[in-house]
Amino acid sequence: MGIRRDRLSNEISIPFSWLGDPLGYSCNVCRAKTQLMSRVAIAPSFEDATVTFFRPRANRNRTLVLSEAEHYRYRQRLLRLTQSCPTVADCLDRTLNQSMQSAIACLPDSCVDLLILDPPYNRRKTFNARVFNPKSPADYETWFAEWFTPLLRLLKPTASVYVCCDWQSSSTVAAVIEQHLTIRNRITWEREKGRGAKRNWKNASEDIWFATVSRGIPSLRA
Repeated sequence: MGIRRDRLSNEISIPFSWLGDPLGYSCNVCRAKTQLMSRVAIAPSFEDATVTFFRPRANRNRTLVLSEAEHYRYRQRLLRLTQSCPTVADCLDRTLNQSMQSAIACLPDSCVDLLILDPPYNRRKTFNARVFNPKSPADYETWFAEWFTPLLRLLKPTASVYVCCDWQSSSTVAAVIEQHLTIRNRITWEREKGRGAKRNWKNASEDIWFATVSRGIPSLRA
């Protein structure tokens, strides 16, 4: 399994992915991380799935807007696993629309080449009416480890893992990752713009931890 790039739209799609974060706090149409992601609301049933923007766009907001044709296209890709599948062939080029816990229970061992995670940062934020409250560093580390560890059995021996985080949660996330994987680098994703403030400096970057299952020389080929 690899990554596909649409040469016309420059869209990057992953063969199978979750439409949202691992625990269902938000739902996003998978796009390149270097582009702003289109936030969507997913209804309980596939037939009722709709795409909704939650607030007016700022003048410099580059959020991608889906056309009606794209709505239909992505809706046809939705899939919900209800029983164990011996292979991932039926999941290729589909989007798993369910909680991470229920999905991974149906997937076989060593089936994932690339894992990209963008969990809620350790700050208060509302995702689709669900509120994520900040935790102590120790509690956040425990919370992260509880859902991160079950994913490890899905990784192939040659798999790569990328985990997004901010400066407050970066060291905590790294501590959990290095217990199970080989950390290769910390990537700094620099935003094109920052925000001014009167009381403190505002961050214009975030961390992305790059790790691999193997300890050998990694390959960056998609």
